[in-house]
Amino acid sequence: MKNSKGIMINLLGKKPGISPTRYSLLAGSCIIVLILLLFTGYIYKSALAELARQENINARLQASLEDYKVKSVTVETQQSLEQNMLAKQDSINQLQPFLVSHLEVLGEIEKSVPAGILLTELEVETSKAILKGYAPDHNEIARLLSGLRISSCFKSVIEVSSRYEEGTDEILFNIEMDWGEGSQ
Repeated sequence: MKNSKGIMINLLGKKPGISPTRYSLLAGSCIIVLILLLFTGYIYKSALAELARQENINARLQASLEDYKVKSVTVETQQSLEQNMLAKQDSINQLQPFLVSHLEVLGEIEKSVPAGILLTELEVETSKAILKGYAPDHNEIARLLSGLRISSCFKSVIEVSSRYEEGTDEILFNIEMDWGEGSQ
């Protein structure tokens, strides 16, 4: 038997192989796929550019946040200091009527010293004043003590010592007075 080639019967009337319509469809499909790939690439490139822009904005916002944190701590500290300062100013204003200055103490002593008394020493410390001097008699010392005790500057007035000096015919005295906060 001879080797026979197969017989092909074309009932549709089409030539074997790829028809031009199929070529058109295949080419159109390839073009559409290519366009879709280009479009996807463009979208991807746009998304990367947007990501870079957003990261830049995020970095600036982070820097601004750190700056605002520093500023807010500074503002809070300043407000706290202002509140403390106002509280201390209020305390000073409340205590001001009760405070006595050295000049007030000297003024009160000056008003209280009778004409016959000679002061030889005046020592004014933070809350105490010490007077030393000579008086012609005990009546003058009593007048001095009375004047000092009447004064609103002094808390207590005490005659520490007094003695008669025969050589001068005068009385040497020593008086201590407490003064300062709350003495009025």
